[in-house]
Amino acid sequence: MTTAKACRCYVDKRGQPNCYLGGREGLSNWFLLVSSSGAPGLLDAYNMKKVIYRSQKSEDGDQATSMYEGKTFTTNGLAAAFVFFDEVHVYNGSSSSPTQPFSLLRKITRKSWEPTIAFAVSGSIPGGGPGQLTNIVDHILYVKGEREKGTPTIGGITRAVELEKKKSDWNYLLHKNHIISNPRTKAEAETRRKSIGELMKSLAPSILMARRNADAFRGRPIGDDGRRIVVEPIKCNMIDGTGRDAFCKLTANVRAYVSQALDQRHNAWVTGGRDGPEPTQRSVELEFFGGSGGSTAMKLGKAGGRSWTQLLRANVYPAVALLYVRELVNEDEFGADNINRHGDEACALAVSGAGRSMLIDRLAESPFWPYRAQLREQSSKFQRLCEYVEDMVAYRDCRPDADDPGPADGTNIRHMVVFIDSPVSSFITFMPLSKKYPHIQVMLINGRTPTVATKKMPEYGRREILDNLMSDCTNDSPNKILVTTYRICGTALNLQRANYCVLMEPARDAKEECQAAARVNRRGQLMKV
Repeated sequence: MTTAKACRCYVDKRGQPNCYLGGREGLSNWFLLVSSSGAPGLLDAYNMKKVIYRSQKSEDGDQATSMYEGKTFTTNGLAAAFVFFDEVHVYNGSSSSPTQPFSLLRKITRKSWEPTIAFAVSGSIPGGGPGQLTNIVDHILYVKGEREKGTPTIGGITRAVELEKKKSDWNYLLHKNHIISNPRTKAEAETRRKSIGELMKSLAPSILMARRNADAFRGRPIGDDGRRIVVEPIKCNMIDGTGRDAFCKLTANVRAYVSQALDQRHNAWVTGGRDGPEPTQRSVELEFFGGSGGSTAMKLGKAGGRSWTQLLRANVYPAVALLYVRELVNEDEFGADNINRHGDEACALAVSGAGRSMLIDRLAESPFWPYRAQLREQSSKFQRLCEYVEDMVAYRDCRPDADDPGPADGTNIRHMVVFIDSPVSSFITFMPLSKKYPHIQVMLINGRTPTVATKKMPEYGRREILDNLMSDCTNDSPNKILVTTYRICGTALNLQRANYCVLMEPARDAKEECQAAARVNRRGQLMKV
């Protein structure tokens, strides 16, 4: 499709012909949706566009001569007036190492005749610190530098790298908050806090916009009717038994590595002249566990990282630790490839109408099936989940009322979405739910679920499963439960046909939990969430 034209051809610094792209009146109305990982593919789709070089006219109107005059050259033909980055906190990157979407923005901006306007959208930006603003500030400074004389500036910032430096101040305040009573640390923290405060006071009003519930656009409200996501933690004490004992053993292994690291850092602090704050148990724990689960495993080393990974996989089902400690299941079976294969094939049967016996037979092929009773009975989280499932089903016999009017389809059939961090726990949750509740349609979306269905299995794909969950019900329809992970379905989806959302374990980032819970609390949700 052709919606742009070459506005000006020129010879670049490398002596090669190039051109700027501008919109064509009446045609520049395309709206393209692309995933963050699809940015390179979008750029490639516009590669190798042929343009004829025409040199600019001189001031007296004569055509300037050039060795390239009339010659055809190829360029990338992608340009855009507006670029929106949804849930930008997930793939923000940095100015020195931009992610694929922001690399695409840079290439589009350098090609566009008019400035490309970029919007980074995320409710997590304010809590993410100055680093969340780096790429947008870098874009603004580039555009201003191309069109204004002098050094470009925005909110007192002249280079995006200044925000990268403030990011270290932000992280310092987060990690040192536990020892803020130390006079030396308190003074340092106050200096850094003041530095960040002064920056944000001048920068934030220039680049940040916030949506309020009372705001309207063209007379229509754009707020969410005062909806507020509240994630309420529920205490589930670990049940005594062999699973808990094995979990404690893995915990002791990890603690041993932390204690060893504390001794090493304390010795280094003493021999180094006691410079800086004294290392503490808390400071070492933050060093190891302050980032993602993957970075923690690397910091702990091979043996310690292995125990840490096993702990994460046993977070919902402590009996998983028992399978590790007693070597009842080959460790390769816990890997994403194997665990997702079991879930993929079983869920395909569950949604395709293949029959319950075929589903159970496929689940029985999993190495976890012989231990399903221990996994289920020793998990207080799974038992609590079942209480919510039974509460959800009980609504079938209740009449909607003013406080909870029920779904728009006129039934009172409720659905549930269950979010989990670990692929292992997501499959194990799918397995006993499918066995325990034969009259509920339990579905699983994992890393192997195809994006769209195939001709061989037209009912099985991420899109088809989500459409199934969101479809209207009749009084004969089953209740539905979708089991998935934060990373796969935790953002950018509207799942408001469900009104139960259960987070079975903490996400790697607390912001992911609010994002996941918001999937069922979208505009159009009529039921009590």
